[in-house]
Amino acid sequence: MGAFTEFQQEMANVHATLGDVTNNDLTALSNKAIEISNNYGISSAQISQGEDELASHGLNAKQIMDTIQPSTLLAVAGNIKMKDSTLDVSSALRNFNLDMSQAGHVADTYAAAAASTAAAMPDMAQALKNVAPIAGEVGYSIEETAADIGALADKGIKGGIAGTDLKIMIERLISPVGKGAELIKELGFNAIDPTTGKLKSMSTVIRDLNKAFESHGLTTAPEKNSALSIIFGKEALPGTAAIFGTAPDQLDKLTKSLENSKGAAQKWLIL
Repeated sequence: MGAFTEFQQEMANVHATLGDVTNNDLTALSNKAIEISNNYGISSAQISQGEDELASHGLNAKQIMDTIQPSTLLAVAGNIKMKDSTLDVSSALRNFNLDMSQAGHVADTYAAAAASTAAAMPDMAQALKNVAPIAGEVGYSIEETAADIGALADKGIKGGIAGTDLKIMIERLISPVGKGAELIKELGFNAIDPTTGKLKSMSTVIRDLNKAFESHGLTTAPEKNSALSIIFGKEALPGTAAIFGTAPDQLDKLTKSLENSKGAAQKWLIL
């Protein structure tokens, strides 16, 4: 099958997946695929496959127009398959309650985190698959969450493991269990910000819980790790100890830099 014939077939697939779509929208999607192909050196058939993937994720033609270029940029810059990058971008937008027009910022967040931490873009993608649903639900931003993942990567905890550990931490903060709940009560620690009714940022949790530890005489690393194990569980202790070993100000600084990461994905592509 020739390249153009393959492209035509993929666009037919896009049409079939979208269902009720106008000829103008299909033409726009076709032209967009060709434009992106020319810009990033990836075949127009691959771009249209990405458009079909986005359609299969429930996006309409307008939303695909907003997300296909950032998805392609993430795929090329992060060496991620188009099938995966489209899911990474669309899932992040939905989990963190972002408008589809902010797809470029999702790609920039990935790239900026990869440039600033040991979390490569595929690591970030794997971690977010595990933690993004609950992180978004409790009100964490994509930048906060990516900063936490990056901090874990800097301590050698990457990918799906980082996402799972962070997910467990969030779960135990919003719903303490057993002896962990008893210890949190004894420490006088509250993970919920009384002014917003939402879960405190991880940097604030670290500050407040470390103060509570120290005020109750838990000052050494073994004592703190023992307390962390009780609160968050032994399974997540490596990640918990790693994140609590990160300076809160460092997390805040990284979060801020990710909030101002416009153009990071494009810069990464040039490097």
